[in-house]
Amino acid sequence: MNAILLGAASLGSLIAIFTAQPEAKPTAEPAQLTEDVGAMTHDTLVDPRTGERTEISVISFAD
Repeated sequence: MNAILLGAASLGSLIAIFTAQPEAKPTAEPAQLTEDVGAMTHDTLVDPRTGERTEISVISFAD
């Protein structure tokens, strides 16, 4: 029974692959060139009492 169902599913998928109409691919728009699209900063903060160092990384993007 499982072999019959598996064979029917395989045959159906092959028929769908070979008889499907190809879809037109949408054209991609070229990226707009801008001078400043974002920035990444790295800061290190030091706690004067304990000497603990905390690193902060920030990534920002322009709208």
